[in-house]
Amino acid sequence: MDNAYLGKIMRRARKKQGLTQTELAEKAGVSTMTIRRYESGDRKPRLEEALKISRVLGLALKDLFYGPEFERFIREIKRQAALLQDGAERRAAMTKEQLNRIRKEYGDEYLYRQIAEECMELGHAALKLVRAQRGETPVSLGEAQRAGIDEAADVRVMLNVLDKMLDVDGRVRMIEQTAAKDRRMTERLLGE
Repeated sequence: MDNAYLGKIMRRARKKQGLTQTELAEKAGVSTMTIRRYESGDRKPRLEEALKISRVLGLALKDLFYGPEFERFIREIKRQAALLQDGAERRAAMTKEQLNRIRKEYGDEYLYRQIAEECMELGHAALKLVRAQRGETPVSLGEAQRAGIDEAADVRVMLNVLDKMLDVDGRVRMIEQTAAKDRRMTERLLGE
C-alpha cells in the first residue's frame, strides 16, 4: 500500500464525514500537520494513530489502509475460486444420464436413504473430531480431521445427486433456503 493511496482514502473518508483536517486532527488527537502529511502521502500513520483516525472516520482499519477496492478484489478472488471449485466438482460429478440409470434400477428411495446414511456418518465423524480435540479418544486429531473430510465429501456427492434430482423450482428453493439458513447461522453464532 503506497502512502499516496492511503492519503486519498483518508481524504475521501474525511470529506464524506464533513470534517476539516483540523477537526479530524483534534478528534484523533494528532496535529493538523500530521493529517496533512498523511493525506498528501508524505507519511504513513503508525498503527496507534491509524486506529484513532479510522475510529473518527467510522472506518474499519482495513478499509483505511485498503479502501473499498480491496473488498471488491477479495470478493472477486472468492468468486473465481468458487467457480473453479464448481467446475472441478462438475467434471468429477455423476452425469444426469448416470443418475437416471441409478434411479431406474434402484429408485429414488434408495438415493434418499443413501443421503440420510452419509449425513449420519458425517455427524458421527464430527462427534469423533470433537472428542479428538478434547483428547477423549485415542484417535489423533489429524485422523479425526481426515475422517471428517472424507465423510463431508461423501455428503457433498450425495447433495450433488439430490440437486440433480430436483426440478428448477426445487433448485431455486434449495438456493433460497441455503442463503437464508447461512444468514441465520451467522447471526446466531456472531450475535449479529
